[in-house]
Amino acid sequence: MLGNARCLVETGEQNKANYLLRKLCNSLQPGALHSEAVYMWAILALNNKQRKEALRRLKLINEKTSPSRIATRAMVERMVL
Repeated sequence: MLGNARCLVETGEQNKANYLLRKLCNSLQPGALHSEAVYMWAILALNNKQRKEALRRLKLINEKTSPSRIATRAMVERMVL
């Protein structure tokens, strides 16, 4: 499902991607897949100028269970917001 969400984002299907990522984020246990899904979901919010929502989503990422590239990106995004 995460691959499907990536494709939807790349093809500009923001609403469908948002729906799919929300479902993923609410159903996955903390870990690498969850962190990547949350990060993509947060970036969608940023792209729609929803800064508070993006920050809320970024705070869902657990750096201890995230791949270092996602944890680092999330940390930078939180600092910028």
